[in-house]
Amino acid sequence: MIRILIKSARGFWGEQKGSLSVEAAIVMPLLFWAITATFTFFHAYKAQTGAYRANYTISDILSRETSQIGPGYLSGLHNVYQYMTLAQTEGTWLRLTVVRCLDKCTQDDRELDIMWSRSTNGARQLANVDVDFWEPKVPWVPKGDSLILLETSSNYEPPFTNFLLSFPNRTLVSHSITRPRFAPQLLWVGMSVGDDGIVVIDEIPDDGEPI
Repeated sequence: MIRILIKSARGFWGEQKGSLSVEAAIVMPLLFWAITATFTFFHAYKAQTGAYRANYTISDILSRETSQIGPGYLSGLHNVYQYMTLAQTEGTWLRLTVVRCLDKCTQDDRELDIMWSRSTNGARQLANVDVDFWEPKVPWVPKGDSLILLETSSNYEPPFTNFLLSFPNRTLVSHSITRPRFAPQLLWVGMSVGDDGIVVIDEIPDDGEPI
């Protein structure tokens, strides 16, 4: 009896006959899932990398600026971001903020100040109440020095969205902090810097008072 069972098991194990249609029905869903998942994850990684690169490129442009910038300049940067990321206008925004250290700049309880903040596409502008959130992300700088904080955001829709992937639409948000290269600080139109380093409002810009 045992010999019969062993012989039957060996025969079953060595059997190579089968139905191609049945094998295809089993393998094709797994193959489809593997292809779509690989393409989707690669596409998402590429989109996220492109968003970071666009952010760093615009931040580098701003760090080289020596003149005042205005709404038209910021709108142009928004268009550059959309062009580099192939993002749609809806849900895409830029927020530009200049942060300065006022006191205790080499200590954990340093005092940071948001000099001004501007945004596009209806995004909220930062105020001094947001300093606590950004303080750990802002590098240490000498007293009175300023940094350029650039935030960018765009909506991402994956090429394949099904229950197997569980990869829904998401928002790609990135930020960078850059030090001005050729000027003490980046100024918005209508602003100037006094002898004491304090920003002075020469005239009210078209888009409202600076914060």
